[in-house]
Amino acid sequence: MPLTADHFDRINAFLRNRIDPLLAHAREQGNSDLVTALSALFRAVESNYVLGRDLLTVESGAEDREATADARWDCLSTMAYEWRDHPDYLDEFELNIHELGGVPTPVRP
Repeated sequence: MPLTADHFDRINAFLRNRIDPLLAHAREQGNSDLVTALSALFRAVESNYVLGRDLLTVESGAEDREATADARWDCLSTMAYEWRDHPDYLDEFELNIHELGGVPTPVRP
């Protein structure tokens, strides 16, 4: 099965579920440096998620789409790997896009 928007949705949800409570706690504690760091991590996750997911519907050169989706997926999976011992961690987070089946060509409506 090729890489799908669902793959990006699952890894994004996993990362958000780790980051959001940490960010809320840091805000409650008034730890501005930690809030800044976690906010940056949050933005990195969101931008890689949105750009990676959007690539699955954008019509562009197959090589460009695959290389960019691979970079976005790799970034997210590298972040998720830090929580590899968490019970919600999925083995698919360790797979590269080729092991996931590559990037499908968008179907024109």
